[in-house]
Amino acid sequence: MLASLKEAVALREGVAPGSWELAHARELLGEALQADGESEAAKKVLSQAVSVLRTQLGAEHPETIRAEHALSSGSI
Repeated sequence: MLASLKEAVALREGVAPGSWELAHARELLGEALQADGESEAAKKVLSQAVSVLRTQLGAEHPETIRAEHALSSGSI
């Protein structure tokens, strides 16, 4: 699962850097990294995701809320 999510992020970085789709892929990757015990890597990608999701989808969007929750709690 981690390998697939890392690939999704890498592909989107090349095609649509700064997009909400990339931020969503980072959110999913961050959650998977947390589940795998890689908290520092998770924090990095979740921070990137939250920043873009807030800007593009808004603070009240479910994906933004989910990413913020994962970032602040260390788990989803």
